[in-house]
Amino acid sequence: MGRAFWIEKRYTLGVVNPVSRLCRVAILSAQEGAEALRQELTVAENATGWLMVLEGQEKPVLPSGDILLVLYDAGAEAVWPWLLEDGLCTEKLPLPMNLSSQNAPMLADWVRRIGEIHLEKISLRRLVDRFEERIKKDSGRVRMADLLQEANHRLQEQSVRDGLTGIPNRRRFEEHFDYMWGRSAGEGAPIALILIDIDFFKKLNDSLGHQEGDRCLQEVARKLESVVDGEDDLVARYGGEEFVVLLWNCDRPKAAEMAEKLRVGVRECAINHPQHPSGIVTISLGVSCEIPSLISSAEDFLHQADSLLYSAKESGRDCWKMAEEVNP
Repeated sequence: MGRAFWIEKRYTLGVVNPVSRLCRVAILSAQEGAEALRQELTVAENATGWLMVLEGQEKPVLPSGDILLVLYDAGAEAVWPWLLEDGLCTEKLPLPMNLSSQNAPMLADWVRRIGEIHLEKISLRRLVDRFEERIKKDSGRVRMADLLQEANHRLQEQSVRDGLTGIPNRRRFEEHFDYMWGRSAGEGAPIALILIDIDFFKKLNDSLGHQEGDRCLQEVARKLESVVDGEDDLVARYGGEEFVVLLWNCDRPKAAEMAEKLRVGVRECAINHPQHPSGIVTISLGVSCEIPSLISSAEDFLHQADSLLYSAKESGRDCWKMAEEVNP
């Protein structure tokens, strides 16, 4: 199966009585790209001083408060059976097949971001616990109750917000989609789902670097949120360079109008993209719109938007596609 590498990050919480904490990442992989990933993290170690790359295959012993992220190949459990133990791994993340060295910088950054999110959650959870203890000692201190409410709100927001762009993440989208689908079926109101992909995003990353790629994602997210302003509507990061928009009580003409506003809005940002034929960042969009029924499927609805997005990209990008209307 190959060697296991441990990455340890010392994390000092920015709260009262700072506590030193570790974020450990195990790479359980025999793929050639795993070595490149290890080297990428070694570079980060030299640059930042808070990453330490260690080799080892033993099951880790985690002190209280530490977390463990595991990146693994399919079948890794056969070589490292401790991977199956309940409660040991904070999160298990499968590595892509045919992992290449070109993926190493992106994966290293991915590992760092996920680790920071988990550590922030621990920080917030402990903050909430301390507030609760202090409130029990003096229930008359209203200010402490306000702080507890604020900390709980921050904890909830952390779990449904994308760490890079600040907009709702895929988990929040799935929750809202389930709610909206059921509500739409009950009230007979149409909903629209627009799946969005940044054109030639990999080429932008390759030519300008991941920092510029991150800035592009952030700017596109801000633009999409500024265009979509319905009280019950939602803009979320679906994953990678993909975004999704949910629109309540939105018929086909309104959905088409919104898709065009989103497309034009991103173009007007004029984000530099030297590898794009237009020289600026553009998006492609797939638009689904219907009134759900007892026999319709939310999964099919999402799949239709994905297929239409693919069709838009096949048609030259910087455009949107919507399926032909079907008579009920």
